[in-house]
Amino acid sequence: MTTPETSGKESTPMSTAKRPSQEISNEARTASPPAAGGHEIKVRALHAYYGSVHAVRGIDITFPANEVTAII
Repeated sequence: MTTPETSGKESTPMSTAKRPSQEISNEARTASPPAAGGHEIKVRALHAYYGSVHAVRGIDITFPANEVTAII
């Protein structure tokens, strides 16, 4: 595996945009959460490659409804 060529003196552009207001309206504080619903997602025999490397081999996984899941 080769590493990218970088120098420690390169600058990275940064955004100067201001953050949105953190204030929450009274209506948003008292609003009821969204109704439960949704569907689970099932993945069968998942394979993932990074170039020629077979990193994930035949994984079966079920993602529950109304939840956030990340595969890293």
